[in-house]
Amino acid sequence: MKKYNYILIFLFTIANNSFSQIGKEVNMNDLAKKSDGMFYLYQNSKFTLYTGTAYRLYPNGNKWSVWEIKNGISIRFLMYSNSGKIIQEENFNLKKQYSGKYFSGNEKGDTLNLGVYKKGIKEGKWIIINPDSTKSIIYYKKGVPIIK
Repeated sequence: MKKYNYILIFLFTIANNSFSQIGKEVNMNDLAKKSDGMFYLYQNSKFTLYTGTAYRLYPNGNKWSVWEIKNGISIRFLMYSNSGKIIQEENFNLKKQYSGKYFSGNEKGDTLNLGVYKKGIKEGKWIIINPDSTKSIIYYKKGVPIIK
């Protein structure tokens, strides 16, 4: 019976340490990005891969950007205008490739680029607003533009 108690305590300790960061929100300045491109949190005299949400603020206290990080890898990045509108959204997979929705806009909330990545490659319909305010629609298949 004593052996099983030690095993349970060991498993609880591992689970507690593994999930202690989940759901936390920290200032991005509290994280370190090492040369491996991973985000680490320094706590208890050691660096550990971070899982949770990190943010940066404008000087006036408004949200500037938010990162969702899993096991040290940024899986979602949002940038906000000073008025609170999302002006950029990037999503990534655990291989650090663009994956999913990509969006960029301006302070007024207008869309400038909108499309989808699959495993780091543009796929499907992309909407691009050109500098002269005209709209281009480009379709991609495995990263290659196609004519429709």
